[in-house]
Amino acid sequence: MAGYDDIPFAVEELFIKFVPITLDDGRKIDGEQTAEILMHAVEKHGSTWISISQAARGMSAKRAEHLNRAIREGQIIHLFIGINNRNIDNDIGFSCRIREIRTSPTPFPVPDRSNLAEEFSYEGMCRTWVLVTDMKRETERKAEDYIISGTGGSLKWTIAHSRMSFAYIMERIG
Repeated sequence: MAGYDDIPFAVEELFIKFVPITLDDGRKIDGEQTAEILMHAVEKHGSTWISISQAARGMSAKRAEHLNRAIREGQIIHLFIGINNRNIDNDIGFSCRIREIRTSPTPFPVPDRSNLAEEFSYEGMCRTWVLVTDMKRETERKAEDYIISGTGGSLKWTIAHSRMSFAYIMERIG
């Protein structure tokens, strides 16, 4: 009998919506500016860690291991970043390739500080950290092309009409 680890990987990716934040120096920046800072960190270091604090309880260890296994086997898994500001109306504004996911039921510090953006303090603890590369402005993929894995609901509608800011998503077929 096949076990969970023997089941082929279904194409599932991650989505987070960046909201306005205040930096340690008191500057307020929107989600697009946050993504641009992270994109510059990837350009400078080749990769960077992103905290996914939107998943308040972290990811399930089984789901994280399933995604990490798919990545190790060569599957390309993306993190899509949603933005809502004057330039991007509740849509995917950036994408990056996930290289590793680390998660725990209790918050822990960033796994490696050497490749972080200087603008962020990273003193905080988080339950889920995602190592990303290949970050870029997304011009081809749109939120309307995806559904939320758990519900089948429209990603575009959900990010525009709810407070949802993290989701497992799948490409809409048909």
